[in-house]
Amino acid sequence: MKNLLLILIFLPEIAVSQEHSFKAVDRYVIWQKVFEGLADQIHHPKLKDGSVSKLSFRHCPGTSIFMRDDISFEYQIEKKEDRFRVTIKNISFENSVQISLGNVFTDSKSTNFEDYAIRHRKNELRDGFTHQKNYKCLEELFTKIFTPKETTISNDDW
Repeated sequence: MKNLLLILIFLPEIAVSQEHSFKAVDRYVIWQKVFEGLADQIHHPKLKDGSVSKLSFRHCPGTSIFMRDDISFEYQIEKKEDRFRVTIKNISFENSVQISLGNVFTDSKSTNFEDYAIRHRKNELRDGFTHQKNYKCLEELFTKIFTPKETTISNDDW
């Protein structure tokens, strides 16, 4: 009976376990992950000088509406032996809004991820269903971008 009671107490905590690499630090959203391999094997055309601007990505179903357009962020890579750590911050999304008041035009604005992901009074990440989908979608995107690619050596001298 005691075991059943303990399981019932801790079951909600287990069910809502964190399956992403995001954390809240001083009211900012930080994504941090360690990868095995060499940072020199990261090959993505949008990675330039510690920032990515207007990267288009596939929309993930069930995520927030502001995550439908291009993403921008800053990143830092720290190397250590045969692994490296990527830290991403200042995540924002470019949103195009069409307004029809006699005329149709597009107004482009930037949405900071912190505005929707941080519970400011407690300085913690929001954990609702849509937020979990947002984290999972971005986790997959960032992991795909920063996972080292094996370089293939072609032997043209045959």
